[in-house]
Amino acid sequence: MGIEQNPNDMIPLATRMLVEDEFILDDVFVVAADCILQYSRNNGGIDDEEKGTNKNWSDNSMRKLKEEFKMMRKPVMRTTLDIGRSFVFCIELSGQWNGTLLLRKLRNACIAFYDNNCRNGDSVGLVTFVPQDGALRHLIPATRAEEESAHREEIEAATTGVSCSKFCSVLPDAIDMAQQLESTTSSDVCLLYISDGGAYDEKLYTTLRDKIRCNASSMDLVVIGLEVENNESFVESCKSLSLATHSRRSTYIETNEDSINETFRQVSSLINSGTSFASNRLQHALTMQRF
Repeated sequence: MGIEQNPNDMIPLATRMLVEDEFILDDVFVVAADCILQYSRNNGGIDDEEKGTNKNWSDNSMRKLKEEFKMMRKPVMRTTLDIGRSFVFCIELSGQWNGTLLLRKLRNACIAFYDNNCRNGDSVGLVTFVPQDGALRHLIPATRAEEESAHREEIEAATTGVSCSKFCSVLPDAIDMAQQLESTTSSDVCLLYISDGGAYDEKLYTTLRDKIRCNASSMDLVVIGLEVENNESFVESCKSLSLATHSRRSTYIETNEDSINETFRQVSSLINSGTSFASNRLQHALTMQRF
């Protein structure tokens, strides 16, 4: 009851023992924190008296608890404790792909990535072009539980007909969205940027790289270069963008029509590597098995 009434004071005290000794309690912290997070995901329920369901902890308590876990987690722990994620899809392709098999494969790969990686409590946002006129289009981040149908519709629309006829990049808006999520949520942020380089501007990308560095961003920035074999400047700029983050999961990957599915499987493996999302730490902890 005390935590629910005053989480700002109680939760730091309740969790402090987990990290008092950084040399011997890393495993204790990971297991204990992960058990709490998974329990809240599985048993949080919907606070609805008519349906007979009640949340075990208030939203405010869980938010504060995740913030504490995020601060406690040392850099070497970043690949071991999954505190929930916020995804930003940024799709920036030129109109030459409309009606092609490549675009259909990309649509299926994006939907499969969404299904396999985005949980109900994770938030998803999207920045892309409006096919008809090349204007920017934003899908404001919301959780999958709240807006799953909207997420699917927007991802499908963004990969059914595409256009960047105005030759402006949507990446600045996507980075702004990701950094806003970093500053306002306790979740890890993953920005998935898919581009064929059609709206590439070297000066702009240099500015964006410096912006990421200056803000000490720790987002996972995964750049997928689609059919960009002859655009070396774009490739090098994208590599610099991913290196500018403080995340070991950030990377640049080139792909083509024949390898799209394998590329997205690679991305899924990368962002989930070593996290509790890719394993079953709760079961191991409860049965005292080694992990």
